[in-house]
Amino acid sequence: MDVLKGWDTERNAEVKAQASLQYHSLLKADEVERTDAVKVLDSMLPCYGPDHEERRQAAAAGLIVLKHLDLVVGKVESIGHVGRQVNIPVTDGLKKNRVFLNLLGTHWGYVKQVLAGKFEILTQNVGPSELWQNLAIVAAEHPSLATDVLEAGETDRKDLHSSALLQLLTMGRATTGSTRLRLRQSC
Repeated sequence: MDVLKGWDTERNAEVKAQASLQYHSLLKADEVERTDAVKVLDSMLPCYGPDHEERRQAAAAGLIVLKHLDLVVGKVESIGHVGRQVNIPVTDGLKKNRVFLNLLGTHWGYVKQVLAGKFEILTQNVGPSELWQNLAIVAAEHPSLATDVLEAGETDRKDLHSSALLQLLTMGRATTGSTRLRLRQSC
């Protein structure tokens, strides 16, 4: 438990997110530790520095596991883009944090409900179509996320050409036949 508690000292984004996820999962039973952890996570957003994307992802992982992602909604940046909604990008430049993406997929119903359509929280400088392309990487394993990714693909035709979305279409595990057929016909 002590090793996992130091999740924020990890340098690798995926290890940092996995350690946060595991640590905060273990706190679910202890209300005092849980409350303290939520306060720490809340104080970390926004965070800045050379690894701020990774830290934000790991903090969000903890908030998702502890069911307090709502603390992110309405938080604003205090440096750089002062006054803008704090974001938790799903990528760090070209690197995708598959641990964080998979966590989003696992808890997609909860994440979607809390964000209430404010998916720009999960982006930084990428547009909404790139967000859905990144989420498509893990969508085949998460049916409700897959449905939303495919619906976004129907809406934004640029998404239809992402390799992750095309792979999701060919796997076809998460959608009804009619949705797959409509998407294939529009390609």
